This record gives sequence, C-alpha cells and structure tokens, in this order.
Amino acid sequence: MCAAWNNSKGFDLKALVKRLDAVMDRKPDGQVSSSSLDFDDYRAVLLSALDFREEFPEVERTRLLWKALWEAARAGPLTKASLLAVVNRLEAEFLAAPRRRFVLATQLSLRRAPKQLRALRHGDATLMLSARLPARFLNARRLMEAQGQVSYPLRDKRLPTDFNYLSVRVSVTGRSDHEGGSRAIRALDLMRAIWNFTINQRTWSSSSTSPRAVNRILLGPLHTLHMPNGDLATREFWWWEPGYERPVDGFDLEREWPRVEKWEAFIRDRIKSSPDRDALEDAFIKYGRALDGADYDQAVVSLWSLVERLTAARRHPEAVERAAFLWENAAWHREVLNHVRLYRNRAVHAGEGGDIKEDVLYQVKRYVEALLLFHVRNARRFGSIDSAAEFLSLPTDTAELRRRRRLLDRAIKFHKG
Repeated sequence: MCAAWNNSKGFDLKALVKRLDAVMDRKPDGQVSSSSLDFDDYRAVLLSALDFREEFPEVERTRLLWKALWEAARAGPLTKASLLAVVNRLEAEFLAAPRRRFVLATQLSLRRAPKQLRALRHGDATLMLSARLPARFLNARRLMEAQGQVSYPLRDKRLPTDFNYLSVRVSVTGRSDHEGGSRAIRALDLMRAIWNFTINQRTWSSSSTSPRAVNRILLGPLHTLHMPNGDLATREFWWWEPGYERPVDGFDLEREWPRVEKWEAFIRDRIKSSPDRDALEDAFIKYGRALDGADYDQAVVSLWSLVERLTAARRHPEAVERAAFLWENAAWHREVLNHVRLYRNRAVHAGEGGDIKEDVLYQVKRYVEALLLFHVRNARRFGSIDSAAEFLSLPTDTAELRRRRRLLDRAIKFHKG
C-alpha cells in the first residue's frame, strides 16, 4: 500500500494545494522558493492529510514532504495527483534503501551497573555501558567543538562526571541518520522505562523538598550520533536535553540488579510474545518519558492519557471504570480516579493544577503501573490492548458476573438449537 490522501479528515485538499502553488516563486533557472508566511501552515496541514505506509518512519515524514513539495513544484503546477506521485516515489526509494550501522553516544545517571550489562541486546539494538566513552567517540566530539562547528546551550551548565554517570552507546541500523538516531533513542528509552518501572513501583512519594524527576535512571544532557568508527554521522545530530539543569545522584543499579533483572526479563519476554508488541512498547516508553521531568502537571496529563490508552477508553467515564476494575475496592478507586481526572482537566484547560500536584502525580502513576502490569501479565491471553478492554469493562460484583454467565450459557444453548 502506498501513501494516500486521507479524505475522511475534512480537509479541502484541492483548494489547499492550489493555495500552496500560488505562493511558489518559480525562477527562470528552474529553482523554486517561497517567502510566504502561509507556506509553513499549508505544509503542516498537508502533512496531517497524508497517510504514509505504516512501516515508513515517523521521523522521516516531515522531511519527505518538504523534499516532495519542491520537487513537484519544479516539475510544474502543483496538483493533488502530482504531489502524491512524488511522495510515493520518495517513500518507496527510502524503504528500498540499504540499512547502515549507527551508534548513539550519551550517558545514564548510573553510579554503578552490573558487569553483565556491558552489552545488552534488544531486537537489532545493542546497548553498551562503560565508565567513559571510547576515545574514538570522544575525539570526534572534541574535534567538532574545536573547529567551532557545533554550539549547544550546555556550556554554562554543570555537566555529569564519570563518578555519577555511566556512558552508554546504542548500536542500531537505519536507512538514514534520522531513522538511526530515532531508533537508538527509542531502544534506550524502552530499556530505561522497564528499569525505572521496576524501581518506581516502590516509590509512593518524593523525599525531595523541591520537584524532581520520579525516574532514577535519566538520560545525560548530550547525545551524539556516530558511525561505528567513531566519526560523527552528521553535524546535525548533537541533541541536548532542554530541561537539563544539573546532574542528579547516580543510581546504584548493581545493588538493585537481582530484582531489576528478574522483572526486566519477565517484561521483555511478555512484550516480545505479545500480538500487540508495538503498542506495549509505546506504552512503556510513554510512561518512562512522562516521569523524566520535574513538571508534575505535565506528567499528570501525560500519564492520564496513558490510562485512557491502556483502557482503550473513548470517554473519561470508561477510563475510570476500567482502571478501577483491577483493584479490590473498586468503588473507592473510582472515586480516586475521578479526582485525578478532574485535576487533569484543570491542568489542561486552566493551565494550572494546584498545590496537590505531587500527590496527584503519584496517584495516577499507581494506576498506570497497575495497568501496565495487567497488560504484561496477560500479553498472551488477549490479542490486543483493545480486546483486553472488554475484560476490564466487566462488572466487579461476583453475583452480577454469575448472572451474566448464566445468560451467556442460555444464549449459547439457544443458538446451538
């Protein structure tokens, strides 16, 4: 299946493409540009109207459309058909391109880690921990800095030291540097999320007097993408964490490893065998990223959206009922979930939550962790998160469940004749 316009989204694509063509400035030498302030709006709407192939990377979609617009405009007047033809050709060319090996270099807030974690595989990604980056990676960074070819807003910040952070390299394949970088970050965030999930289940409140990330294992402030020989893959790929202020205390993963290893193996095995593997991985990554920051209101909003996703809820009341199903005193947990839902609404619509934000964060965190654990434990029993929601929609009263079972038995006998 190729990329296609999604006509069900309500966009007037013919008029949109006509407006876009009108702001194109075509030069006599065949070059095309646009100085219109509306150009970026038109391009953004077009991106929303396009359905790409499922296997086409999300990180490449904006770049492909940008390239397709100029190429189609150089060939003649823009139309829906001419633009889509170029999009499809570029998409097919990208998917047919050979994969190359990339290495992401960054740090994790770990003081110690067990020796067996020096190389950890997940799919085609290999994560390698070490006290510091190998010289070939450090030298490539230093060379670019010395040449003044890279600048980043961390020069005045206190950076982590080898004492409280470990270096990590993530080796992946990709058809472009953007895909390679995105896949490496995703693999690392999934592993961090599983480790943090195991650690966080014992955390019910913060011992800090000021807001801090719930997660103990955080990314370092600077990430670079390299070729396997250490050379930088591209000058573009110097990422830094925008909210970074100072190093956190490195977590002693070696001390906690017996428990973390047991849970990690169990979770990874269940996710791998799940028919809904991608959705479960996405859920863990979203959980992990939500708890990386110190903005508790934003974390509550992100985690509540995960409650809705893990309960396959289309309306807030469905999310409340289904999340409460997992708890013994479901009636009470419905009250707490409704309280969290109302707080989340205030945080979204009024732009502020209140002075109980930390309490609410740890409450919604508890329900997300219960839902994640439910889906992991039942990954082989249900075909998908959506089908598991049917189970969560059942009543919690055993007498009512027995009554429904009798009705179902009668219905089966009736239709069997």
